[in-house]
Amino acid sequence: MTGLGKRIKAAWRGFREGVWWPGQQVGVDADESDWRRLTGNADRDLSPLTHERMLKIAYYLYETDPFGKRIIELPRDYIVAEGVSFEAKDERVQEVLEKFWDDPINQMDLKLDKKVLELGLWGEQCYPIFVNQANGHVRLGYLDPGLIEKIEQDSENAEVVRRIKVKTGPGEADKWLSVIRVDEKPTSPTYGYRIGECFYFKINAVTTASRGRSDLLPLADYLDLYNQFLFNRGERAAFGNAWIWDVTLEGMTAEQIKTWLRDHPVPKPGSIRAHNERVKWEAVAPDLKAHDASYDSRMIKNYILGGAGFPEHFFAEGGETTRATAAEMGEPVIKHLTARQRFIKAMLRGILEFVLDQAILAGVLPREIDRTFGLHFPEISSKDLGRAGTVLLQTAQALLIAQQQGWVDHDNAANLFCAVASGMGPDVEPAENPERATGEEIPQKEIRQALRRVK
Repeated sequence: MTGLGKRIKAAWRGFREGVWWPGQQVGVDADESDWRRLTGNADRDLSPLTHERMLKIAYYLYETDPFGKRIIELPRDYIVAEGVSFEAKDERVQEVLEKFWDDPINQMDLKLDKKVLELGLWGEQCYPIFVNQANGHVRLGYLDPGLIEKIEQDSENAEVVRRIKVKTGPGEADKWLSVIRVDEKPTSPTYGYRIGECFYFKINAVTTASRGRSDLLPLADYLDLYNQFLFNRGERAAFGNAWIWDVTLEGMTAEQIKTWLRDHPVPKPGSIRAHNERVKWEAVAPDLKAHDASYDSRMIKNYILGGAGFPEHFFAEGGETTRATAAEMGEPVIKHLTARQRFIKAMLRGILEFVLDQAILAGVLPREIDRTFGLHFPEISSKDLGRAGTVLLQTAQALLIAQQQGWVDHDNAANLFCAVASGMGPDVEPAENPERATGEEIPQKEIRQALRRVK
């Protein structure tokens, strides 16, 4: 190898083995390009120190920053504000679920909103479970994300989270919690049922990342910038409102001025002062030449809100927003919140399915029982019933004309009308028509009269 080649190789080695390189912040090894395992997953996690700092910053912003606090609370309010209910087909299943739901420790009606909020705040949730071996009753615990040391994924499949390592004190043995999943061992007595020691859920993470990230992670720097901006503007405003008395004392020496100041304290509002022509009083205020900062404030605020997925009129900035604009801007928010609600629903369903599994394994419920149940979450978007009623009336009129012209038959018209009506709330099924069943048609005069009454 030539001398130049040796120098280039040495320089490259020094660069790779340097103290810092850009990939270290996200936990990427500096020598990753030199080797790669045949199995396993790429590291997409924050470094442990960075992740711990993220948790501290997120909590700090939630506790001290009103803007950050509201960004975390808003999804919670839309997703579970009115509460969540469930309904099982079998009364015995309903009884088991209600016992879990109303348990004095679980108290899901009270604690579910907090679980939803903290999922967004921390980006992950871990619930250790405690099962009564006699009757299969389940209680949920809580493991603070700051106490999680490591998440172990399957080396062959990053979709499988195997266990969680809990931080322990000096000299204490390692503590691991197995994550709940379906038992796939055919010879096991719990085959086909969920087993494990804890639930683990994460958001804001790619598939190969073992841990979730806070909703505030990409916003933290800009929330701090906005805080500093508002603080500086408030401080400047305080200085701008300050003023002093400037008193001119003609012909007095320094000692005489000191004596005069001692004998003449600052006058109180509404008081009387008297002086001769050699004393001049003047109120002086600073002229800081401050420019209008509303544009800068709105720019930073909208940058934060855009990252959080909310329009500005959600945060006391509706002066320049029309109703039509607000309606159009609300659609992406609804989709964003619906996606989060769907995740919460799947999370809660997994917990309730585990509750039923434990009841079956304990013999409280028979294995062949119909364990079907439905989960009911509040509607995220409130429906405009006036507008919906107008649409329903117009649909009925259009279908009536289409049926008269022979474009659609009665069954198709009824199905289409019910599909539109179902968008207003509960599902609507076409009713059996006794007149049509006997071959008799409803007189058109009666139909027109009914439509006029609806109008």
